[in-house]
Amino acid sequence: MKIQRPWALVVGVLLLIYSFYLLTQTQVPVGAYGAGQIVGHFVFPVAFLFLAFKPKRNKDK
Repeated sequence: MKIQRPWALVVGVLLLIYSFYLLTQTQVPVGAYGAGQIVGHFVFPVAFLFLAFKPKRNKDK
């Protein structure tokens, strides 16, 4: 796997580090709301990491 978009990798890693920081420094509520917060913390970083490795489309077609 080759990195296609370095900027997306940098943003994804920074957001992932910030997500772990938020989980360790804040108190997450119990229940569905807390589970939604935990999932929400990791959706955006994973989306940027996916974008970083997703192959670019060929514009020659």
